[in-house]
Amino acid sequence: MGGWNVEICDCIKNPVMFLWACCIPGGACCMQMVDAKLTESDKNAALIACLLDCCLGCIGGIINRNKLRKALEINDSTALDILLWCCLPSCAVTQEFMQTMERKKNDRKVPIWKALKE
Repeated sequence: MGGWNVEICDCIKNPVMFLWACCIPGGACCMQMVDAKLTESDKNAALIACLLDCCLGCIGGIINRNKLRKALEINDSTALDILLWCCLPSCAVTQEFMQTMERKKNDRKVPIWKALKE
């Protein structure tokens, strides 16, 4: 159990995903779907993550971030999740995505596109 390996300002290190989250309608929703698909065993997790983000906006993002933290065993506070999702939503979703990709890369030596098909 630990903290985030990817800091909130590390979104600058992945400008493509940051711009995807900022500029593409539904970009954050897609990123959270991938996070849920890779971290949760429930087959409907990706759909639920997408619906939460699309229908509830920041509240859905906060719920998804909280679930992701539990799945990745990250110690952090819900208050910080709320603050980040209300003030820096694009940075928050990019951090979540980068953390998930880093963790999955370290967990198994399977290309991400193959992991998404499982």
